[in-house]
Order: sequence, then C-alpha cells, then structure tokens
Amino acid sequence: MNRLVLAAFALTLASCSMLGRESEFAKQISTSGVGPFRPLVAGETGVTGSQILRVADAAIHRGSVAGEVLFVDLEDDAGRAIHRATRIGRCAGFQAPVLALGATEAWEGDHVREPFALVREDGSIRVYYAAEGGIGVAEAERADAPLVKSPDNPILEGALSGPTVIEDDDLGTLLYFEEDGRIHAARSDDGVRFERVGGPLLPLLVPDDPPADGGVDRSEVAHRLPGAVVAAMPTGRRTVRLYFAVIHADGTSAVTMAASLDGLEFERATTMVLSGDDVTAPVPHLGGDDELTHLTFVRVNETTSTLHGALSPLTARLPGHPDLAVGGCASP
Repeated sequence: MNRLVLAAFALTLASCSMLGRESEFAKQISTSGVGPFRPLVAGETGVTGSQILRVADAAIHRGSVAGEVLFVDLEDDAGRAIHRATRIGRCAGFQAPVLALGATEAWEGDHVREPFALVREDGSIRVYYAAEGGIGVAEAERADAPLVKSPDNPILEGALSGPTVIEDDDLGTLLYFEEDGRIHAARSDDGVRFERVGGPLLPLLVPDDPPADGGVDRSEVAHRLPGAVVAAMPTGRRTVRLYFAVIHADGTSAVTMAASLDGLEFERATTMVLSGDDVTAPVPHLGGDDELTHLTFVRVNETTSTLHGALSPLTARLPGHPDLAVGGCASP
C-alpha cells in the first residue's frame, strides 16, 4: 500500500469515523471501549497489579470472562486445555482454575485452546474454541455448569484460531476468526452452523518504503486472535467493536480495534488500544450497564505469558481502586 493510499485511508477514518472522540474521531458513538484503556490496579484485581489470574508453572494464552466465571487457555506439563476460574469476591480477578474442556474428539488433535464465552439472553452459555481441525462450540445451562460439546463440531473446518462471536437481534450471529494471519467472518442462523462470508476483513498496513538502516520496521505481517463485542450508540444503533493483535515485521505486537455498523465492513482506529511490544489476545466484555468496556489481554515475555485486565473509559473505577477510599475488592 503506497503513501497516497495510506493517506486516503487515514482521511476516510477521520471524516466518517464510527469510533468516538477518545480516539480523536468524530463524536458519533459512545466513546467507552474505543480507548485508551488503563491497566487495572491490584486493589481492583485482587491479584497482583493488572493481572487478573495468577497460575504457577503454566502459560496463559487467552481468557474470556462470562459473568462470575473466567474461561482460560492454560498450558502446563499436562498439556493445553481450557479451564474455568471463579471470581475473587467483588474483584476483577479470578482464582482456582479447574479443567473445563479438554481434547476428546479426533478432529481436535491433542488440545483445545483460545476460548470465547458468549452469555445468551436466557443465561445459558456457549464457549467457542479452536483445535487442530477447526473451531468447535460447547454449551451449558449456566457459566459454572459442565460444558457439553456440540455434535455438529467442528462448526468450521480449517487451520483456524481465535474464535469470537456476536449474537445480536439486528446484526445476527457472526463468528470472527483468524486464518493465515488475517481476520475473517462467518455467519450463522443458529450459532452452531456457520458459513464463511467473503475474504479478510481488514488490510495489513505496510509503508511504501522500508525503514532506514537501524530503523524499526513496523510493517504489519499479521492480525491475530480477535475479540468482539456489540455496544449501543447514543442513537440506540448497535456497533461491533473488533479488537485484535497486530504483529509487526520486527516481531513486536500491539492491540488495536475496528468498528462496524453491519458487522462486516470495518473502520479501523489509527492508534493502538494497548501499546507495548508484548501484548496479544484481547477479549472484551461489557459492564456497568454497558458503559464500561473490560478487556482481558495476554502479556508475553521470554519466559512466561500472563493474563491482565484493562478498562475504558480511563476515569472509571472498580471496587478496590484507591480513589474510592474503601477497602480492597476482596473485602466484605
């Protein structure tokens, strides 16, 4: 993509944005969830700093919150599987993960991974997940009940990652997923049987000229592990917010987002939602009458990967924040 195209793309974003003023765009939708996000603090998480789960001797690859439960992709000496953790008091953090879903079917290979939990209007839950042969779904009557895998699994076949689903009266049911480093979509009438829709949703942003010797190459080489949520604009119209990790040519990663009115045509933010060189796997969920956007994300370094939490808007405070002048979130 040359500079002229990039400039036109940026101008389009600025002139017809759906994202909101917190990203310095036109004020057309609720700004919460656009960014910037602030990391949670220890008083809010009940764990350590912005971490919302601490697990010894295990790597964390993705986490998705469903009410009082966290579904989390853990990898330890026993392998990789999906666990369920419970909330710490009134905290944003979780504890005591136990196995919730393991690989039992031939199409899954030796592991299941990257859960996304969708709480439905009747309180039941669907957990979408990735495995060797594609994407599957498991269901339960409530978030803390045993999960039962769908007999229709895999609901989408291929080398796919990072499933995330929206279920909306106006927009329908859409599944977003990663394939070959790009984000794609599929549509469903029942949330179980999906059909692909078109090609990649978003272009990779690549400058026309490489950086000079010694410069940092921030060309995008992949988009990974999307997480989606539907939020209402002040007009009442529903908007899809799609968060995803951007992988740069220099190996660093960051988290950004895009917005859509129809769930398929996306407008991308020009700045990152979470800056830094080691963040990935963003999964949003709404709280506070949909006025707060919580974001779980994974921070990776050479030896470990840990699950963290962030919140938008910046002024929002959760139980246990020092500004509230009350006890920690785990206090009665």
